[in-house]
Amino acid sequence: MPPESSYLANVRPPYNFAATLFYTVSSPMFSSNSHGQLGAADIRTEILNALKLKNFTKPTKIQSESIPPAINDQRDILGAAETGSGKTLAFAYPILNGILNGRSTGSVSDDSDLLRSQTLSPTRKMIVNQKSWKNSMKTDFILVPTRELAMQVKKHIEDVAKFTDISIAAIVGGLSSEKQERILKKGPEIVVATPGRLWEMVQRNEPHLMQLNKVKYFVIDEADRMVETAHFPELHLMLEKINLKKNNKRQNFVFSATLTMVHKAPYRINIKNKKKVKKNLTPDDKLKSLIQLIGMKNPHVVNLTTVNCVTSTVKEMQIFCSVKEKDGYLYYFLKRNPGRSLFGVNHVIHYDVPETAEIYIHRSGRTARASNIGLSLLICTPDKKNVYVNVLRTMKREKELPKLEVQLRMLQTYLYV
Repeated sequence: MPPESSYLANVRPPYNFAATLFYTVSSPMFSSNSHGQLGAADIRTEILNALKLKNFTKPTKIQSESIPPAINDQRDILGAAETGSGKTLAFAYPILNGILNGRSTGSVSDDSDLLRSQTLSPTRKMIVNQKSWKNSMKTDFILVPTRELAMQVKKHIEDVAKFTDISIAAIVGGLSSEKQERILKKGPEIVVATPGRLWEMVQRNEPHLMQLNKVKYFVIDEADRMVETAHFPELHLMLEKINLKKNNKRQNFVFSATLTMVHKAPYRINIKNKKKVKKNLTPDDKLKSLIQLIGMKNPHVVNLTTVNCVTSTVKEMQIFCSVKEKDGYLYYFLKRNPGRSLFGVNHVIHYDVPETAEIYIHRSGRTARASNIGLSLLICTPDKKNVYVNVLRTMKREKELPKLEVQLRMLQTYLYV
């Protein structure tokens, strides 16, 4: 477990793995009670109904290990799991659950005199609670590196929030600022955004973004990719603004496909900022700085990755047709129509060696999603040997190409086609 520190003296005790019964795959996720059970975590009925509609009967590993401490203990979550493992819903459940529970409790400061001075019916009291909650409504933020991923995350959360009236918006580049200002004026409770556009809206003094320091839930998804993009400075400025005033009630989530520094994160979070700042930060340095700046308090660490590498830069894709209409082979060009999910892929064939390990990992991640079985095959020609070796080196694999038997007769046939 992470070591205690004086800085974290006032926060909740470390999460006890041994004392908590996690969800087991053989157990039913849904319960006949008013709330469902995910390990020790209670899931709201509204969310359960949406899960049933989507045929989500079993949580993934990252969900079962993240959701109970997030909901029950309000722990910050620092998680690493491969693509397709369900990271989005691992932070969506606690946020939606928290918003709905907040409504049920009712923030009634403005109407407390009314509630004390009059005997109200349960229905009238609920209306007063809802009115007061609306007046004090705050926005929670989910930051992602790309516009395509923002739209995908928004869609996933909307599916789970189908039977609630929780409003969710996407603030991304590529759309007019005026249109997105109108979206923010509606007061969405959850905003999925890219750092560049969100920071631009903050600088324009958008009224709905003036109380960033009061955010209750704050998420950074695909953290590795976030620090590799050109928007890292905007993200840094955003976090500084969020941290202008101390907010011990904020719950933080940081998820990534891979997180090489995940086990050392609790130590790094408490390192004080140095006066001198490096000019040329490596991605790992940026990630350390990011975790530190977020101010995560004794996070619950979940690391389900098996390979030390950085996350991907190629986005998920989706073909808008039924499964029966899909061809047996799909030729995927890196710069064409990225950004959506594609399910049911059995094999990924890399016709050419990817330029980086990040691209290779994410392309390969299009298969074997959500605990399914798949195969990734890479075709390497002699002129691409150096690129292949660099990819292996980044992934901390063998540096030399394996020696394979070659049938020259068959090779000559293909050379002259």
